[in-house]
Amino acid sequence: MGIAGAAQAAAPAKDEIPTKFIKFVNSSPETVYPIIFLGKRDVDEWMQAYFQVSKKNIKTETYQNTKVYRTYVIEDAGMAPKTTLYVQVPLYSQLAAKPDGTKPNQYIDWWNGARVLFYDDAAQVQADYENDLPGVTTPLTSALVWCRDLNAAGTACKTPHPLKVFASDVGLPALDLSQLTEFTFGDAITANGAPYPFPTRNVGYNISSVDQVYLPVAMEPLGNATIPYIGTVVTIGKFRKAMNNWLAATPGWPVYQPDIADQPRIPGAYNVFAAKVDLTAPGAAVDDMKTLYRKCNDTTNDNSAFCVSYRDEVGLLKKNFDKFEGLACHDKAITFDEPQVLKKFYGWVPFNEGCGAAANSLATTVGKKEFDRLHAMYIDMQYTTDEPTFNPYVNLIHGSDYLDMAAYAFSIDDAIGFQSYKGTGVIFDYAGDTGLDNKNKLDLKDRVTLTLGAPAKDGPVWTTYGICSNKPNTGQFEDGFYSVAFFPPKQPCRITLADSNGALYQFGIKTLPQSPGGLSTYCPEGVSNPTWCGFVVVPGPQQINARSPE
Repeated sequence: MGIAGAAQAAAPAKDEIPTKFIKFVNSSPETVYPIIFLGKRDVDEWMQAYFQVSKKNIKTETYQNTKVYRTYVIEDAGMAPKTTLYVQVPLYSQLAAKPDGTKPNQYIDWWNGARVLFYDDAAQVQADYENDLPGVTTPLTSALVWCRDLNAAGTACKTPHPLKVFASDVGLPALDLSQLTEFTFGDAITANGAPYPFPTRNVGYNISSVDQVYLPVAMEPLGNATIPYIGTVVTIGKFRKAMNNWLAATPGWPVYQPDIADQPRIPGAYNVFAAKVDLTAPGAAVDDMKTLYRKCNDTTNDNSAFCVSYRDEVGLLKKNFDKFEGLACHDKAITFDEPQVLKKFYGWVPFNEGCGAAANSLATTVGKKEFDRLHAMYIDMQYTTDEPTFNPYVNLIHGSDYLDMAAYAFSIDDAIGFQSYKGTGVIFDYAGDTGLDNKNKLDLKDRVTLTLGAPAKDGPVWTTYGICSNKPNTGQFEDGFYSVAFFPPKQPCRITLADSNGALYQFGIKTLPQSPGGLSTYCPEGVSNPTWCGFVVVPGPQQINARSPE
């Protein structure tokens, strides 16, 4: 059994708690109301990693969280039009005087899988805020604060204003009008077992339109201008016009109640087949999806490549259902019929009713090689143009005629939906681009990943790097993590690296990945350490490898 002392001993002083920032920008002419939201979790790997919980104690010191925590930015007043503010986000806020990782609710972890919900309905926000007031919680260490500006070093709010923290047993009302986004700061690396490494320089983020799409938001890392934005920078009017154009072109796709013509809230395919009671009645578009399912699965007469793939995917679900029926906990009311299969299929979720969310994973239903094949094929099916009736919602989110966003359109739309780069935090820009450091739209085909050789034992280590610069002034490496992904803004582009002895290393990117000849490198005239530069290689279309520091 883990003991409190083990967790307490690892805890650093209060002023050493790692901190990152959220930059909120309201580029619109209307007030917007961001709410930062943290869900319940049985195990918090971020706390386990930060406090270096041992392999012996990893199953008991779980840092469980049985509450939902949220904070309103700025309280119930929201953000006025054309304004910017920062929220200072510590890794955690301590709740217990003598924290014990074996007990629940000892800390609020602000970095691990946080959500930001954007609201535009003042009445809903006011009602939620007043409903939350009895749950005001006062942490023992600093919680979230907001400010208009950071200090000159960018390490703290210049004039901090505290934000109330609310604890609750439940989430916000399902019928609220909001747009979901998510962020994660740092990484708990669990692959090799405890104690987990905890590099803190990365920021992960996404705009989730899996359940619904409602408002226009753009995101990118703070403190890393080499990364283009995801989401959209269009105005609210243009965003809603695109949604209404798609609804007109896709008759019969339901919307959330109340059905307000000038501000639709459109559900993703999973929620359509989950038969949510708060949706308008489905029509032709959904009927076409059902017809396609029957065409491919009721018989094996259609041997088109698409239908063969469809049957393979349904076959995975059937094997998963068979395993489900073998579980003592399984809900006997669940059957393998069309409504259930379509819900599971479009959600890419297993049969686990009665057994808990972690039970009967799709990934363990078949062998790894077969699962990987089916996983990749399912993503290809979502993006198909051969069968436009398969999931028209993907075209709403990604299609150039409609929202044209880098955002999640379905649950495993990770390649474009989730992004992770080095940064000091994350930027949210609502309905515009006035607060973005990089005003270019993200295109994954432009991304380059540089992987550097590991330092020799007792030799110098990589410290900093510069992108399209003669100085290593873009970012820092963390000990043991010597890889960086970036989007070169031009060609040629000189890359400058520094080691712990102050030595510089340089090479040039001659042509970018989407150039006619593809990605290439060279050693420009006057480059630092030309011998080292000569060993820089391009092993893949978007990959550059280089040797260890010398």
